[in-house]
Amino acid sequence: MKNYLLKEFYWLLMVCIIIFSETTAQIDTNNKFEYRGNVRVNARTNIVAAMYNINSKVYNGEPDKIAIQFLGEHKNEFGITDISELKHLETIKSPAGNHVGFLQAYNGIPVYGSETVVSINKENRVTMVVNGNNPIKKMIGTTANVSKETAINKAISILKTDEESFVMKPKAELYIYCD
Repeated sequence: MKNYLLKEFYWLLMVCIIIFSETTAQIDTNNKFEYRGNVRVNARTNIVAAMYNINSKVYNGEPDKIAIQFLGEHKNEFGITDISELKHLETIKSPAGNHVGFLQAYNGIPVYGSETVVSINKENRVTMVVNGNNPIKKMIGTTANVSKETAINKAISILKTDEESFVMKPKAELYIYCD
């Protein structure tokens, strides 16, 4: 029963994100990739989607600062227009080093599915970057067309359930969804 409710909650959360994220960006999803040495590049946009086996210089500082510095130094390759629009999600420590996650934002609003992860070894060298940055060409708007409450109520209605069935209280967050 608990797994069913958890699944239902995740569906509700996704529906809330989609409904509440009436904001859209115009992005072509017909991505084809080319491998050029140690990078995987989107052939259409020429943006680096992943960079492997990097042997960067040794950086000083905390992992999140190192990651931001590296991304700033390579922002054109990664299609990052404003480094300050990357929001730190978390830093995960592993036996290999640290993995720093970021989420792209546009005018302060997070972009759904735009996670970027920078891996840093114990010597403070960047070893890998997986880039989820989305090149947003044209924004229609950055305000929701429905309230959070309306989004949650629509999701609950679609799922044919009630709020008491969930393990956690449903919530809705505004995201930019690039289709």
